[in-house]
Amino acid sequence: MVKFEHSHQTFVHNDEPSIPIFNDIDNQGIPLEFTYVDDYVYGEDVPRPEQYQGSIVGCNCEFGKCKAKQCSCLKKENKGRLYYNRTTGAVNLEPGNAIIECNDACSCDLSCPNRVTQRQRNVSLGLKRFAEKGWGVIALQHIPKDSFITYYLGEIITSQEADLRGNKYDEVGKTYLFDIDFYDDDSTVTSFFTIDACKYGNISHFFNHSCDPNLVVFPVLNGICDIRLHHIAFFAKRDIEFGEELTFDYVGAVEPNHKNDSISMKVDVQIQEENMSKYECKCRSENCRGYFLVV
Repeated sequence: MVKFEHSHQTFVHNDEPSIPIFNDIDNQGIPLEFTYVDDYVYGEDVPRPEQYQGSIVGCNCEFGKCKAKQCSCLKKENKGRLYYNRTTGAVNLEPGNAIIECNDACSCDLSCPNRVTQRQRNVSLGLKRFAEKGWGVIALQHIPKDSFITYYLGEIITSQEADLRGNKYDEVGKTYLFDIDFYDDDSTVTSFFTIDACKYGNISHFFNHSCDPNLVVFPVLNGICDIRLHHIAFFAKRDIEFGEELTFDYVGAVEPNHKNDSISMKVDVQIQEENMSKYECKCRSENCRGYFLVV
């Protein structure tokens, strides 16, 4: 259930930490057409999770306690190494690598050290209204480097539908389209899916762009064996202090220079500028490019 309180504005969703709303700029509230979701909304012509039931294989660790060198998921996908710090949950991978977590076919539960992103968001965040760029997300606690923040959620649509919507979004100078454009080196697939967080999404809907971001993205596969429908997970790129805005690079969110030991993911960075739309950047970082380009 989502709850908005516009006196001392607070945004509440399920059992996650509530999201206070700070606005001393104007009288704008959260867009009424925006619906908070805690999972993907599947658009037309997009495969549903139930289509993959029975095809997902899980581990059978003793007592449901996954250990790196004994867990079949980790042995197969990460050479028997944990993706996360067992104590803190901090990600142990370099950006650009894929994370393959345990899933519901496994003997473990959500306490498993290999299921970090499947737990609810546990960092305290707030929505803040900025004079130039509108809504943004700020940290309401110290967030250590490599901590999981949240997924990028919204409506999954085909790339063809994304092209149509993108043209409309360009007309108003806003876009919430995030391509799921990681794929296996041996893949012959030329059509990918896109997440549209315009009308459906979570707190990540409000993440702004920065040329010097403090968030980084990892592709995470944990419930569907179709690599084209992985999750997009945000982690802290560095320590984030109380009151600091959370941002990511809308173009270079994922480093394409690393490869996973078992599944080689890559992002297509051969983008022609004439196929992109230019947006004014308002991040005001020292290395601000002045604008950013979106496919």
